[in-house]
Amino acid sequence: MVVPTDIQFSFIAAAALADLGKRYILAEHQKSPEHSRLAYCKYRLRALIFAIIFLVPAAMVSLLA
Repeated sequence: MVVPTDIQFSFIAAAALADLGKRYILAEHQKSPEHSRLAYCKYRLRALIFAIIFLVPAAMVSLLA
């Protein structure tokens, strides 16, 4: 049985992107809570797009194989 490593690499990349976004969101929160909410929504949208592009096809290939 082959272990789908692309899923693990996708999780690692997502964790790295979340860590990079954390600094930006905290900096925006110092300006105002409204800015931090908008920054959080922007990064959440990027995370969802990342999951749709990379995780969904990898999971579908694993399930269909």
